[in-house]
Amino acid sequence: MIEAEVVGALHHDVSDDGLMVAMTFHDKLGESIQLVMSADYLDGLHAAVTSAQQEARAKGAPARSQISFREMKAWAVGTHPDQNAVLVILDRDTALQGNYAMAAHTADELGAALREKALVIRQRPKP
Repeated sequence: MIEAEVVGALHHDVSDDGLMVAMTFHDKLGESIQLVMSADYLDGLHAAVTSAQQEARAKGAPARSQISFREMKAWAVGTHPDQNAVLVILDRDTALQGNYAMAAHTADELGAALREKALVIRQRPKP
């Protein structure tokens, strides 16, 4: 058995056909741990985690807020043919596709913010 102390959830990803799920966590040593399973097991996993959480809280463990992210599969950017808008499609051709339109100055601000945050990530020390 492999044992690692998970200290945070990084993201999750669902296969294009919806049959498999991959969840990535951070461990205490800064390594990534990926758990891959059939989507059929999610209900059982959820029930087990909920039960463990209830038992831990009953024993006095503090409640903490956790965040989980899906890793984006695909994206596209274009211009609207009839309006002055930049179009952004996130997770294109998936069940969770999101379509957005924004003014050019907003697209500039978003692009600058994405570049700035990507630089912060690239400058972090490698584990």
